Amino acid sequence: MEMQAGMTSLGRKLAEKGIELVIDSNRAGTIFSWSERSRAQAFRLPPASPPEDSEIAEILARVRKLRNEIREAELVGDPVAELRSQCRIWERQLREHSWHASGSGKSVPLVKIGQVHQELARWDQALVSFVADRGYLHALVLGDGRTSHVRLGPVDEVAEANRRLLVDLTAATGRKLPGRMLDVVRRSIQHQANVLGKVLLEPVLPLVGAKDLVVVPAQAMASLPWGCSRSWRVAR
Repeated sequence: MEMQAGMTSLGRKLAEKGIELVIDSNRAGTIFSWSERSRAQAFRLPPASPPEDSEIAEILARVRKLRNEIREAELVGDPVAELRSQCRIWERQLREHSWHASGSGKSVPLVKIGQVHQELARWDQALVSFVADRGYLHALVLGDGRTSHVRLGPVDEVAEANRRLLVDLTAATGRKLPGRMLDVVRRSIQHQANVLGKVLLEPVLPLVGAKDLVVVPAQAMASLPWGCSRSWRVAR
């Protein structure tokens, strides 16, 4: 688990640096490959599972029990120095055992851009993959065997519009608002949706045409209400 965590942290930094370098090159296919390397940090290795080794499982149970006792003692103001000392001993033993444990030996291979184009052609779809780099969003549009790079707006602009949109949607959902207030909230919802449509979709739709669109959001866009995107007003 420690090795996976360390590899993920270092791999993410390497991928971010790679994206920074290839963004400046403006080679769309290379940017897409590096963006997939970055996302693969979370998916290439299988998640850590409970240990099958009975000795490791017993040590892990003791560590969890001691940590719980430490939390309970801290809440009532009891001394925890002895409990912390015991917990550190068992944690050290757990780490030493994990150094000798065998992994699954499995990983998920990176998808090739040619494979993506084949699947998109098969279903008559286009794909837009959003990438964040140094405070700005970029879109990689794949369709009809071509890969295009489109520079979009600031990440902060999208994040702020999304934050306001989520607040408005929460206000308008599950409660009965006075008529005038509801009108204001609805106008605000449409305004924020239009901002998102202008920044995120308007620059890429000419490259998509009439195809169904597959969207791969950047991390900063994970909470966007994509189900509402049909109402985002964009210029054609």
